[in-house]
Amino acid sequence: MYRQFFWLFFLVVICFCLPAPLQAKTYWLDPAANNTHRLCTANLPCNSLAYIVKHVDPGDEVILKEGQYPPMIIADIQGTKNKPIAIKAAGKGVVFKPDELFNNRDLVEFRHVQHVVFSGARFSQAKRAAIRLNNSTDVQLIDNHIVNSGVW
Repeated sequence: MYRQFFWLFFLVVICFCLPAPLQAKTYWLDPAANNTHRLCTANLPCNSLAYIVKHVDPGDEVILKEGQYPPMIIADIQGTKNKPIAIKAAGKGVVFKPDELFNNRDLVEFRHVQHVVFSGARFSQAKRAAIRLNNSTDVQLIDNHIVNSGVW
């Protein structure tokens, strides 16, 4: 009887002590959000990708809420082949356009990025490239639309 209790107790302790598998996180980005918090949830989104880039892990998702986004640089994030980092539009109203503050030639630049999927955005009026890949590998661009933009 004591032996059975011991083994049952041992199994329960082992189950609670084993680390839980890491859950992929979802971060929300909204260009119109007030960025006084760091939750980056659907109800309290961040307005800057800079914070998210520091915390994103393989398998995580970044959801772009509808709105007009200024040019941005996505740098130094690495997913894995089996767990890419997904950056995707929440709807058809996600638009990247140049703004007065940043005289960027490119609208979105990927720098030193690996295993990232970017999908569902619209790019308009880029002075040069709407999307630029710089020292990056396995970046998948899916269902993005580029209109009225420059060329190299």
